[in-house]
Amino acid sequence: SSSSSSSSSSKSSASALGRLWAIASDREYKTVKPWMWTVAIVALETVFSLLIVRFVNYTEIDWWAYMQEVGEDGGYLGGELDYANLRGDTGPLVYPAGFVYVYSALYYLTGKGHNILLAQYVFVALYALTIWVVVVIAQRTRAMPPWALLLLCASRRIHSIFVLRLF
Repeated sequence: SSSSSSSSSSKSSASALGRLWAIASDREYKTVKPWMWTVAIVALETVFSLLIVRFVNYTEIDWWAYMQEVGEDGGYLGGELDYANLRGDTGPLVYPAGFVYVYSALYYLTGKGHNILLAQYVFVALYALTIWVVVVIAQRTRAMPPWALLLLCASRRIHSIFVLRLF
């Protein structure tokens, strides 16, 4: 009788795993609605990114150079409009005007670039928005099964770029 209960337990586990795999592999989204996957993935990524901000040290790469390029002391916000003269510690500005406008807003929002933690939270929000757009596009094209969307969460580089290096 103990062998029949362990047999039924293993069948139950296999059945549960089979159901989970069916849900995760359903490109037609018949078992779980697309919006549920979207909410789950964006929520997972947001929580994970907030944990990174909390527990992993910020890495200074170019943030201060960006603040110099757009800042009030010789940068765009100081009235300089000639790209050849927009410079930071890492050299001349090489990004398009959209970059200048976004980082100008970040300059003011973060107290001239000094509130890096606030900047990291802004980048967590931008990252969550980016993930949301990618997931929605992937779902609409049905190009990959839902489980493959979870691979987005596995990129150490993308988390580093968004929340640790503020790029």
